Amino acid sequence: MPRVIACQPVVQDGIIESSAGIVRSQEFSLAGVTLEMRALDPEVPSDQAIRHRFVRLTSLLLAIIPIPAALFAYALFGEEIISGTMLIGVTVFAGLLALTHRWARSSTTERPALALIGLMLLLPIVLGLLNPTPGSIFMAPSLLVIPVIAAASLLGSRWVIPTTLLAIAMAIGGHLLTDDLLTPPLREIALIRSIRVVTTLVLTAAIGWFFSRGLSQLIAASREANLRLAARARRQATLAYLGQRALASFESLAAATVERTPVTLDIDLCALAISGDEDGLWLITFADARRPKHLTIPVGSALDGALHDDQPTLVGLDRELGDERLQGTRCLVVSTTFTNGRRAALLACSRDHEAVGENEVPFLQTSLSLLSTAARRQEAETLRSRSKARYADLVKLSPDGIVTVDRDGLIASVNPAAASLFDLEPESLRGRRFTDLCLDEGARDDANGLFTSVIRDPRAKSRALWVERQDDERRRVEINAQVTTRDDGSREIVAILRDVTDRYHLEEQLRLSQRLESLGLLAGGVAHDFNNILTVVITSAAILRDEGRLGEQDRELVHEIYDAGERAARLTNQLLAFSRRQVLSPRHVDLVTAIREIEKMLRRLIGEDIELIVDLTDDLGTVYADPSQIEQVLINLCVNARAAMPSGGLLLITGHRNQISEPLAGQPQVANGDYAHLKVSDTGTGMDAATQARIFEPFFTTKEPGEGTGLGLSMVHGFVQQSGGYIWPESEIDRGSTFHVLLPRADRAADAGTTRNSTVRRGEGRILVIEDEPLVRTVATRILIGAGYEVIACDGPTSALETFAADTRGFDLVVSDVVMPGMSGIEVIKLLRLRQPGLRALLVSGYPRLPAGLEDSLRSMTLISKPFTPASLSAAVSAILDP
Repeated sequence: MPRVIACQPVVQDGIIESSAGIVRSQEFSLAGVTLEMRALDPEVPSDQAIRHRFVRLTSLLLAIIPIPAALFAYALFGEEIISGTMLIGVTVFAGLLALTHRWARSSTTERPALALIGLMLLLPIVLGLLNPTPGSIFMAPSLLVIPVIAAASLLGSRWVIPTTLLAIAMAIGGHLLTDDLLTPPLREIALIRSIRVVTTLVLTAAIGWFFSRGLSQLIAASREANLRLAARARRQATLAYLGQRALASFESLAAATVERTPVTLDIDLCALAISGDEDGLWLITFADARRPKHLTIPVGSALDGALHDDQPTLVGLDRELGDERLQGTRCLVVSTTFTNGRRAALLACSRDHEAVGENEVPFLQTSLSLLSTAARRQEAETLRSRSKARYADLVKLSPDGIVTVDRDGLIASVNPAAASLFDLEPESLRGRRFTDLCLDEGARDDANGLFTSVIRDPRAKSRALWVERQDDERRRVEINAQVTTRDDGSREIVAILRDVTDRYHLEEQLRLSQRLESLGLLAGGVAHDFNNILTVVITSAAILRDEGRLGEQDRELVHEIYDAGERAARLTNQLLAFSRRQVLSPRHVDLVTAIREIEKMLRRLIGEDIELIVDLTDDLGTVYADPSQIEQVLINLCVNARAAMPSGGLLLITGHRNQISEPLAGQPQVANGDYAHLKVSDTGTGMDAATQARIFEPFFTTKEPGEGTGLGLSMVHGFVQQSGGYIWPESEIDRGSTFHVLLPRADRAADAGTTRNSTVRRGEGRILVIEDEPLVRTVATRILIGAGYEVIACDGPTSALETFAADTRGFDLVVSDVVMPGMSGIEVIKLLRLRQPGLRALLVSGYPRLPAGLEDSLRSMTLISKPFTPASLSAAVSAILDP
């Protein structure tokens, strides 16, 4: 069964070793990025080496001490203790000790120690022989203690007893040799002294023996401590090396780990196991293999359980694995889970079952933590590389231009969309100042202001400005800018450029349309009220003119009044055309025929100093429009062209079929379809952008006061839009102007023309006139009565309903104004038809147009506009009553 090792943190010399964490110290951190630690491998001295050091030191000390000690004793006691001959002997003895010291420095045996002890044993005999005085005889045996202590220190406890016995023998021998030299009283003292020396030698030997044993244990403990220190130093050096390898790559760290761990832990092998995609399949990295090896570990086996256990586990492996390197080993398994969800484990294996244990757990766990960190780092680098690649692809494929600008305003990088926006190559944009691409000084100031504000306030800001392309085309660009920080810590501005030129023109078109719509409402209201007045003026003048009772002078005045009313009516029609409320008589018109019919008139209109060229293709086709309005469009455009060429020039009218299937450049409002495309071009003075923006506004003119009303182009614009078409100018200063007119083509032949009858037609029948304007009601009643009809006039819807209800004879026709207070003329007619089904009706209005969504029964009504003449009103009534 596997044995689980539970390791508790161990504190040694300021280093914390834990089975659950990374080894940390005050000097370095393996979790850091940079590791600076020397690989220490201290020497582990043996017992014999330590004693050799003691021999060298002792011999040196004893070579130095004898001479000063002899001189001191000579000065203190005189020749009684130390004679001159003894001084010479001590000097020779010191020299012998010095030679012994040199011998000890070069020798690794115990012989220098034995020679040193022998000299120390001979020293008392030599001193006694050189100075046979009682004092010397008494002092010399005491020196025998020194070789006993030296033997205990230098040679170990096994030499203590032989050295002590030899010293006791020499002490007894010395006593016997010197006994005859002493007087009887001194002999007794010498005997007592010798007994003390022998006793001292025995006690010293006992103490030395115990000291030598303790010294041996101390040396053994020191050796064990040195071995542990060496092992720790090797592990720390290996971890430092692995930590630096972790900065390279995970594969490099894995190879270094399985290679260095066996040497560091003194085991047979180390392997790294990482789980595969299938259960039981593991990827094993060995030190002696260039590539990881796939190995199947039986699910439910002891090793499989250890690999999936977060606790360190000892597992004995027999032949359950297919790899012979692991068979018959005992493995310490330390496992964890990587960030990608795969299990990973380090296996420290040895055939010596005592070689691995809990002491190796901290090192393996730290190594595994480094592997996990390297795996996370490599995975992060991979994700970062993929993110950079995706970012580069997004920048490259982005439809918006992306530009980076440094703090000096120079372009650092551009994407293809930005280069295409400026019609330049990316290389030619890099290093240029961004403001040099702006159209004018105002745009450059806007760009500088945007970048300055973004640098001061990092929040994203946007601004729209004009830039100039390489082909001199102006583009409206919306810039969104924000400050970012690069990897090196420097700051730069990222600007996203979006071409909004089409949107800008569309917004301008919308704003213009809204202005025209609001002005159109005003113009329509003014025209409606003014038409009521003109109706009275024109009809009254016509009646007076046709009566024949006026004199010649009065007749001329009436003609002038009638002509003035007609001119005022045409001005009103221009207002109605601008407001798109005029009465149109559309029919299918062949454009080629219509333009050719007025070509002669246009030549007379523009003068002889302007050359007119008309180029129309045969496929121009027909359009559904009012022929008179087509004439007005061409006349207005040609008159404006003549004013733009005061010194003469060329006027070109072209027409062709244009099948539009995709948005036009600069004109996104044009819908796809089949159009007749007319172009009126001149070689005149041209227009700037500001003039083009206002050219279709009513009452806007570039002519001198009194030379134009400013309604011509607004009327053209209103007619074209009312006919479902589009119009726009193209112009540059001193390069002429071109007006484009698109009218929807009609897929049918042109209608036959109609003639107009200007005489008053007479008839019979009862007519109900409904008009809230008294003067208009009076003249309408007078005209119809003069034409032979029986007329009953009402001043509004209420009066008309009451009159109709009270009348028993019925009416043949109802003539009603469209716009009246309280109820419209259409609603009144609907109520009257409930009482008299089939009642015929004629509608009259200042801007007569039937509202959308009318019932089919109301579409049979006839609609005429104000101001009407006696002839037009009588003709409309006659056409309804006598079709």
